[in-house]
Amino acid sequence: MSTQPTIRHGISTYRAQLAKLFQVREMGLIAIVLIVAVMAAIVVPAFRDSVNLREMLNNAAVVAIVAIGESLVLLSRQIDLSVGTILGLSAFITGSVLSHLGLSSGVGVVLIAVLLPTAWQWAAD
Repeated sequence: MSTQPTIRHGISTYRAQLAKLFQVREMGLIAIVLIVAVMAAIVVPAFRDSVNLREMLNNAAVVAIVAIGESLVLLSRQIDLSVGTILGLSAFITGSVLSHLGLSSGVGVVLIAVLLPTAWQWAAD
């Protein structure tokens, strides 16, 4: 007899927590992403491959690094929302310089990482 109210109380607590979780605005987006990922994994077997997972994480890493940097800028109240433009411009300049100079990617990236900020600082002065 004493276990019945506890089970009902546990279920009602679980339902209340679940309802509270789904009131969060972002949960709808997370649910959609999970549904699309499951459907893609079922329809396209190559989607479940470890190489694909690694590539998706590598691509997401660039966006995550930019998002972390932008979060720090926004939190310090130095509002600057042009990071997407800067990222695109940097990728274009890096690709152009690497293709025109015929440098390997490692040497070219280090060279551009040093020279590009120096040029921007020199232009700002």
